[in-house]
Amino acid sequence: MIVLSFPFNKNFDSLYNQHKGEDFYKEFRLDYSKKLSLFPKNILDEKSIVTIQNKKYGGIYDTPTQIKYKYFEKIIAETSSLIDIEFENIDFYKNLVSKRTIIPYHNFGDFDQTAIIDFIKKTEKLDLFCLKIAVQIDNYIDLDFLFNLKKTTSQKLIIVGMGKLGKISRLLFPFYSIGTYVGISENQ
Repeated sequence: MIVLSFPFNKNFDSLYNQHKGEDFYKEFRLDYSKKLSLFPKNILDEKSIVTIQNKKYGGIYDTPTQIKYKYFEKIIAETSSLIDIEFENIDFYKNLVSKRTIIPYHNFGDFDQTAIIDFIKKTEKLDLFCLKIAVQIDNYIDLDFLFNLKKTTSQKLIIVGMGKLGKISRLLFPFYSIGTYVGISENQ
């Protein structure tokens, strides 16, 4: 599974139309806009992922959790799309967690094996589509750890590598992950 990540910004229509008929999953990064209501929900299908990240996790704008909850509630009710909700607010979002939910772990700093294992343990009993782990991979020890991570959980994993070995980790995703993300245009 390859996920193309589309920023919902002034270039959205052009970027989306360039890739409209392609058979990839599509992530729609609504955190690139302050106006969620302008997003065309009619384009969402079962291969869509709606994401609204906070700045802390790479978003451009912070959207209050209550507003995100109401928006995700509509997405679940009105579409067949997946939603990507942050783990730190999982108790708040508990009524939205389902087979249509991706829960991400982001760490843009030093690689932390213990934190990744703790995240997986805390999510093990949730009934999800998958977990997404986005981390800096700067050495082969970290890459090897990620290659073996799927043996530690029953959850499906999407690994998104960044850093020195980020590209190679994304190319090798079929060996240790159900998918990876690919940025397009200025959203690489």
